[in-house]
Amino acid sequence: MLTKIYFAVTGIAVLVMTFFTFYANSWLNSIGSPDIAAGNFSYYSNLGLSFLWISFIALVIFAGYMMWNNAKSLWIWISFIYFAVFMTLQTFWLAPSFSAFKAAHGLAETAFTVMPLFGAVIIVLAGVAVFFAQYIITKTRTKLKGDKV
Repeated sequence: MLTKIYFAVTGIAVLVMTFFTFYANSWLNSIGSPDIAAGNFSYYSNLGLSFLWISFIALVIFAGYMMWNNAKSLWIWISFIYFAVFMTLQTFWLAPSFSAFKAAHGLAETAFTVMPLFGAVIIVLAGVAVFFAQYIITKTRTKLKGDKV
Protein backbone atom coordinates (compact mmCIF):
# COMPACT_ATOMS: atom_id res chain seq x y z
CA MET A 1 0.00 0.00 0.00
CA LEU A 2 2.83 2.40 0.81
CA THR A 3 4.33 1.71 -2.59
CA LYS A 4 1.13 2.79 -4.34
CA ILE A 5 0.92 5.94 -2.24
CA TYR A 6 4.57 6.73 -3.00
CA PHE A 7 4.00 6.26 -6.74
CA ALA A 8 0.91 8.48 -6.59
CA VAL A 9 2.74 11.25 -4.72
CA THR A 10 5.73 11.00 -7.07
CA GLY A 11 3.45 11.04 -10.10
CA ILE A 12 1.66 14.15 -8.86
CA ALA A 13 5.01 15.83 -8.17
CA VAL A 14 6.23 14.97 -11.68
CA LEU A 15 3.04 16.36 -13.23
CA VAL A 16 3.25 19.60 -11.24
CA MET A 17 6.93 20.07 -12.08
CA THR A 18 6.29 19.31 -15.74
CA PHE A 19 3.57 21.97 -15.74
CA PHE A 20 5.78 24.60 -14.10
CA THR A 21 8.73 23.81 -16.35
CA PHE A 22 6.86 23.98 -19.63
CA TYR A 23 4.61 26.86 -18.58
CA ALA A 24 7.64 28.93 -17.62
CA ASN A 25 9.23 28.07 -20.97
CA SER A 26 6.05 29.03 -22.81
CA TRP A 27 6.45 32.61 -21.56
CA LEU A 28 9.70 32.84 -23.52
CA ASN A 29 7.67 32.32 -26.71
CA SER A 30 5.11 34.96 -25.77
CA ILE A 31 4.28 37.58 -28.39
CA GLY A 32 3.53 40.19 -25.73
CA SER A 33 5.84 42.59 -23.97
CA PRO A 34 9.30 41.12 -23.26
CA ASP A 35 9.28 42.69 -19.78
CA ILE A 36 6.02 40.99 -18.87
CA ALA A 37 7.17 37.70 -20.39
CA ALA A 38 10.45 37.85 -18.44
CA GLY A 39 8.63 38.61 -15.21
CA ASN A 40 6.16 35.78 -15.66
CA PHE A 41 8.94 33.39 -16.66
CA SER A 42 10.85 34.28 -13.49
CA TYR A 43 7.73 33.86 -11.37
CA TYR A 44 6.82 30.40 -12.67
CA SER A 45 10.42 29.23 -12.85
CA ASN A 46 11.03 30.25 -9.22
CA LEU A 47 7.71 28.73 -8.16
CA GLY A 48 8.72 25.49 -9.86
CA LEU A 49 12.13 25.54 -8.22
CA SER A 50 10.55 26.06 -4.79
CA PHE A 51 8.09 23.22 -5.42
CA LEU A 52 10.98 21.01 -6.58
CA TRP A 53 12.86 21.49 -3.31
CA ILE A 54 9.80 21.00 -1.11
CA SER A 55 8.61 17.92 -2.99
CA PHE A 56 12.11 16.42 -3.08
CA ILE A 57 12.49 16.74 0.68
CA ALA A 58 9.00 15.29 1.23
CA LEU A 59 9.71 12.38 -1.13
CA VAL A 60 13.03 11.61 0.57
CA ILE A 61 11.36 11.61 3.98
CA PHE A 62 8.56 9.35 2.72
CA ALA A 63 11.07 7.08 0.97
CA GLY A 64 13.15 6.95 4.16
CA TYR A 65 10.07 5.79 6.06
CA MET A 66 9.47 3.12 3.44
CA MET A 67 13.12 2.09 3.60
CA TRP A 68 12.86 1.77 7.36
CA ASN A 69 9.88 -0.56 6.99
CA ASN A 70 11.08 -2.85 4.21
CA ALA A 71 14.86 -2.26 3.93
CA LYS A 72 14.73 -1.34 0.23
CA SER A 73 16.55 1.79 -0.86
CA LEU A 74 14.99 1.94 -4.33
CA TRP A 75 12.45 4.61 -3.36
CA ILE A 76 15.01 7.02 -1.96
CA TRP A 77 16.97 6.84 -5.21
CA ILE A 78 13.81 7.35 -7.28
CA SER A 79 13.33 10.56 -5.27
CA PHE A 80 16.85 11.61 -6.20
CA ILE A 81 16.28 10.84 -9.89
CA TYR A 82 13.13 12.98 -9.80
CA PHE A 83 15.15 15.85 -8.34
CA ALA A 84 18.08 15.39 -10.72
CA VAL A 85 15.89 15.35 -13.84
CA PHE A 86 14.00 18.51 -13.00
CA MET A 87 17.05 20.36 -11.66
CA THR A 88 18.80 19.48 -14.92
CA LEU A 89 15.86 20.89 -16.89
CA GLN A 90 15.89 24.05 -14.77
CA THR A 91 19.62 24.69 -15.05
CA PHE A 92 20.58 23.28 -18.45
CA TRP A 93 17.47 24.19 -20.44
CA LEU A 94 15.41 26.93 -18.80
CA ALA A 95 18.23 29.13 -17.49
CA PRO A 96 20.14 29.28 -20.82
CA SER A 97 16.87 29.84 -22.69
CA PHE A 98 16.06 32.74 -20.39
CA SER A 99 19.52 34.24 -20.83
CA ALA A 100 19.15 34.00 -24.61
CA PHE A 101 15.67 35.58 -24.37
CA LYS A 102 17.03 38.50 -22.34
CA ALA A 103 19.92 39.00 -24.74
CA ALA A 104 17.63 38.87 -27.79
CA HIS A 105 15.25 41.45 -26.34
CA GLY A 106 17.86 43.73 -24.80
CA LEU A 107 16.76 43.11 -21.22
CA ALA A 108 19.18 43.75 -18.38
CA GLU A 109 20.42 41.01 -16.12
CA THR A 110 18.34 41.94 -13.10
CA ALA A 111 17.95 38.70 -11.19
CA PHE A 112 20.14 35.79 -10.28
CA THR A 113 19.94 33.08 -12.92
CA VAL A 114 20.82 29.52 -11.98
CA MET A 115 23.87 28.55 -14.01
CA PRO A 116 24.43 25.01 -15.30
CA LEU A 117 27.58 24.47 -13.22
CA PHE A 118 25.72 25.56 -10.08
CA GLY A 119 22.92 23.13 -10.94
CA ALA A 120 25.39 20.29 -11.43
CA VAL A 121 26.95 20.99 -8.04
CA ILE A 122 23.49 21.05 -6.42
CA ILE A 123 22.63 17.70 -8.02
CA VAL A 124 25.86 16.14 -6.77
CA LEU A 125 25.28 17.53 -3.26
CA ALA A 126 21.71 16.19 -3.28
CA GLY A 127 23.07 12.78 -4.33
CA VAL A 128 25.55 12.85 -1.46
CA ALA A 129 22.76 13.83 0.97
CA VAL A 130 20.57 10.97 -0.30
CA PHE A 131 23.47 8.54 0.05
CA PHE A 132 24.08 9.61 3.65
CA ALA A 133 20.36 9.40 4.41
CA GLN A 134 20.36 5.85 3.06
CA TYR A 135 23.49 5.04 5.07
CA ILE A 136 22.05 6.42 8.32
CA ILE A 137 18.72 4.63 7.86
CA THR A 138 20.49 1.36 7.04
CA LYS A 139 22.85 1.53 10.02
CA THR A 140 20.13 2.61 12.44
CA ARG A 141 17.74 -0.06 11.20
CA THR A 142 20.42 -2.74 11.50
CA LYS A 143 21.31 -1.63 15.01
CA LEU A 144 17.75 -1.28 16.32
CA LYS A 145 16.01 -4.13 14.52
CA GLY A 146 19.00 -6.46 14.39
CA ASP A 147 18.43 -7.59 10.83
CA LYS A 148 20.74 -7.32 7.88
CA VAL A 149 19.78 -4.99 5.05
